[in-house]
Amino acid sequence: INANNPDQFSFVLLTDILEDTEINFTDGGWTAAGAFRNLNTGNGNIAEGVVTWTASSDLPCGTEVTIAETAAGSNVYTATSGTASETIGGFALAGNGDQLIAFQGTTLSPSFIFALHFANGLGWAADAIDTTTSTVPEGLTNGVNAIAIPLDANNIIYNYTTLGDSSAILTALVDPAKWIDSSSRLVLGLPSGLAFDCDTAINTTTLNA
Repeated sequence: INANNPDQFSFVLLTDILEDTEINFTDGGWTAAGAFRNLNTGNGNIAEGVVTWTASSDLPCGTEVTIAETAAGSNVYTATSGTASETIGGFALAGNGDQLIAFQGTTLSPSFIFALHFANGLGWAADAIDTTTSTVPEGLTNGVNAIAIPLDANNIIYNYTTLGDSSAILTALVDPAKWIDSSSRLVLGLPSGLAFDCDTAINTTTLNA
């Protein structure tokens, strides 16, 4: 995640998907009552929103996709594969702490895939009380398919210390020790010559330390 403007984040597919598959990403917090908090209106001067990614072709497990805002405040997004668009206005990752939640379905009836909270050691909260807080969404478990990363800088990246089958990748992704942060924007995506390959053995070489 690069929370320094313009916003940018990447994700890796841990299963094969078909053309026209949609995944939604929101910076909106999930409340203890079981709903998104002020997703359309935000709180104060900061709104919450949704960016929807759509696959333009069948894609294999291990594909990494980067979604980026074309310019700070433009609300226009591109994707390295497929397309991305802001379907609910107000998506803006806050460097002082925020969440990024992936789900399918609608905001009123979401099916959660993964959730991440980062910056300033806030971690998952008992309730979503402002734009920087969220509970772990329903059906997800911290350390299994959700993660809180207690790093202070605005920009974070998985250190690519584990590649391998989808189970190995997921186990590594939810380990906070395998993430690093930076006050400067990071280059997202695997280094040249490497790839997430869900059929290969685990590679434990540290690449970015």
